[in-house]
Amino acid sequence: MQNAEEEKARIREEIKKRVEQAKPIADEFYYQKYRAGNILAIVAGLIMLAVAGYMGWRDSSSASARTAVTGTVIGFEIHSVAKTNKNNRTDSSKTSVPIIQYTFNGKAQTVKGTTEAGLDFHPYAEGEAITILVNPADPGDVIIDTFSDRYLPMAGAGLLGLFFLGLGIKKQFLNK
Repeated sequence: MQNAEEEKARIREEIKKRVEQAKPIADEFYYQKYRAGNILAIVAGLIMLAVAGYMGWRDSSSASARTAVTGTVIGFEIHSVAKTNKNNRTDSSKTSVPIIQYTFNGKAQTVKGTTEAGLDFHPYAEGEAITILVNPADPGDVIIDTFSDRYLPMAGAGLLGLFFLGLGIKKQFLNK
């Protein structure tokens, strides 16, 4: 009986030793197998960070060439979207964009916003005064001066870039 217990212990030790010997081989296999994906994540992260940087530069240069004007939300344009789901049922949703009226160089202008929002939640209320940035060369070309219109796309691209870059670096260099 004691012989059987000693044999089991010896076999367990032998298995542990062989697993330890095989671990570097398995790690190298894993590293080689996923290397292209890791590098792709790094490249995608760098591209997304470059896109975010370009968006920031473009917004900064565009905003500096514009004139700040106060406009008033005079209503909303409602858009209906119908989609067929996988069960062949049609789902419909409604979104809206604000219609903004402002005066620039003595002329009243009306423009539609670009940010769509659900009908239950919209960042603007009818009659609300908001700041818009008007292109003096084309008074119909405006940017609503809010975080969601100016900075949210840039922040999203930057965060995605950081996520992919960090993931790729961690998997490629820190998991060895």
